[in-house]
Amino acid sequence: NLFQNINPVTSHYIGAGSGISRIRFVFVTSRTYGRAELYIDRGFKDENELIFDFLFDLKTQIENDFGGTLIWERLDEKRACRIKASYEGNVFDKEQWPMMIDSMTNAMVRFEAALKNPLIAVNKKLKAS
Repeated sequence: NLFQNINPVTSHYIGAGSGISRIRFVFVTSRTYGRAELYIDRGFKDENELIFDFLFDLKTQIENDFGGTLIWERLDEKRACRIKASYEGNVFDKEQWPMMIDSMTNAMVRFEAALKNPLIAVNKKLKAS
């Protein structure tokens, strides 16, 4: 249901809200991969890193709830941070679409479920500061 009311776009990504401003669940595709990710960009590098670090402290729990290993990118050289599950695939090859759609949507459902409670805790922390 997360992407149920999102309109199609012409870019290589599509995002939906997480319940926290400027923290988004995003599908990204390219010629070499498809991925489901949490993109953290609240406009301030320090705040983004604080949120990322808070979630990273829960990495074992989040990955256990997800059912697999995630890629954690603090992106110290950039403002934003992200956590992602990535799969090989080429969005321009229509024969790969069923596999990519299945892999990415399955990952996003598990990803959203694994991050639900940690994001509630992040939101409480943001409101308290």
